[in-house]
Amino acid sequence: MKINNLKCPNCSSSLNVDVEDTNNLKCEYCGSTLKYVPDKEELELIRAQALKAESNAKEMNAKTINDVVNNIAKPLAKSYIALKIVGLVLVVIIFAVIAGLIITQFNGTKVSSGNGINQTDGQNKVEEYYNKAKKDSFNNRFNKGETPGTFIKDDLDDIIDYLNQDTYKVSVTYKDITESTNIDEIKTIRKSLDDYKEYDVTLKYDDKGFVNQYIIEDLS
Repeated sequence: MKINNLKCPNCSSSLNVDVEDTNNLKCEYCGSTLKYVPDKEELELIRAQALKAESNAKEMNAKTINDVVNNIAKPLAKSYIALKIVGLVLVVIIFAVIAGLIITQFNGTKVSSGNGINQTDGQNKVEEYYNKAKKDSFNNRFNKGETPGTFIKDDLDDIIDYLNQDTYKVSVTYKDITESTNIDEIKTIRKSLDDYKEYDVTLKYDDKGFVNQYIIEDLS
C-alpha cells in the first residue's frame, strides 16, 4: 500500500511511502533518513486491527480450553466415576459370595452328616465371624507393650473420638488418673506425654473381648 504526496522535511521532495515498511524510510533525493508518523485515521485502523487480533487470540484460547475439557477432562472424570462404581459393586459381590459360601457350607453339613445343623446355625456362624473380625479390627487399633509417646497420643485421640461419639467406652489410666472416661482428663494425660519417650501400655478387655481399659505406665 502506497501513500503519495508526502514531502521530505529536508528537501521538500515528494515521497512515496509504503506503510507496511516504515522502519527504514529514506529520501530518494537528499538521502535523509526519515521517521514516518501515521495520521489519526491510520492510527485508528492500526488500533482496530490490534483489538481484532487480540479478540481472535482470546477466542482461540477459549476454544482450546473447551476442547481440552470436552475431549480429555470430562471423559477422564466419567471413567473415574465408572471405575469407582464398578469397584463398589465388586466389593458387594465378593462379600455376598463369601457369605453365601459360608451359609452353603453349613447347610451342606446338615445334609451330609445329619448332625442337626440348620440354616439358623449357618447364619449364626456368619455373624460370629463378622463379630470376630469387628473385634479384631477394633483391638488392633491400639498399641501395647513398650510404645513411644507419639503413638500413645494417637491411641488417646481414637479413644476420645469413641467417647465423643458414644460408640466404645475405653477408660485410661496414667499415674494419679485411674480408669477415667472423662475426655478432659484424657486430654490432660495426652498433653503430659513425651513424644519420644517410651512407655509401657497394658490393655484389658471386657466380657466380649473388646479393649475397655488402656493403662499407661512409665518405664523404670
